[in-house]
Amino acid sequence: MDIRKKPATKWKIPLYKVHVEKDDVKIVSKVIKRGAYWAIGPEIEEFENKLANYIGTNFCVTFNSGTSAGHAALLQQG
Repeated sequence: MDIRKKPATKWKIPLYKVHVEKDDVKIVSKVIKRGAYWAIGPEIEEFENKLANYIGTNFCVTFNSGTSAGHAALLQQG
């Protein structure tokens, strides 16, 4: 079978695994309904704090995409 035609979840080593809890759709919908400020709400701050603590660093900044993260990294170089 041509690997390009086989869904990623059917590969011997999948590229990703989707894990969804019962309340995930409700929580994500609440954030999206907030409107233009969906990316800067209290959930993001909580996630960044938990991730910083898990990694063992004082600060953590999340981005909406790898492109945004790369752009921010390049801006800091100047």
